[in-house]
Amino acid sequence: MLSERFFRILKANVNDLMDRVDNINFSKIGQDFDKFLDSIFPDPDERRRFEEKYSSQKQKEQDDWDRKYNYYKQKSHNQQNSYQDYFKNQYQSFYNNFSAGYDYKYYDALEIKPGASFDEIKAGYKKVMKKYHPDKYHSDPEKYKYAQQISQKINEAYAYFKKKHGQS
Repeated sequence: MLSERFFRILKANVNDLMDRVDNINFSKIGQDFDKFLDSIFPDPDERRRFEEKYSSQKQKEQDDWDRKYNYYKQKSHNQQNSYQDYFKNQYQSFYNNFSAGYDYKYYDALEIKPGASFDEIKAGYKKVMKKYHPDKYHSDPEKYKYAQQISQKINEAYAYFKKKHGQS
């Protein structure tokens, strides 16, 4: 009950506020400002010079802000690039070892020694596919499913090495 009453009071106050905003005549405010400028600058040429000076100064300030913004944006971008370069140079061996570690997963899937040539990779692929091909296990559904998973990993490893060695 109390919350409904509070809600109705709040809604009435908001509606009153909206009515007040709707009754504001914004064109009248502009007219009043024009009258104010006319009272300060009775000569139309003087007012025009003031408006030109004001608009040129405003444009100049905007240009200054744009120039500063672009300068700091470029400086930030350059600094970010230098941090990335520094990080890559400092930790290049880590990057190399990390990607080599990623390769080991694929060497294991193909049951070959790390650092093998593409011909050895191809031979290893054929050997393990003969061993784990799903068609060999079509009579046993459980082994068939397992063989599908293994052959999928083998195919993924072979595709990785084909891409790495530039074979298509």
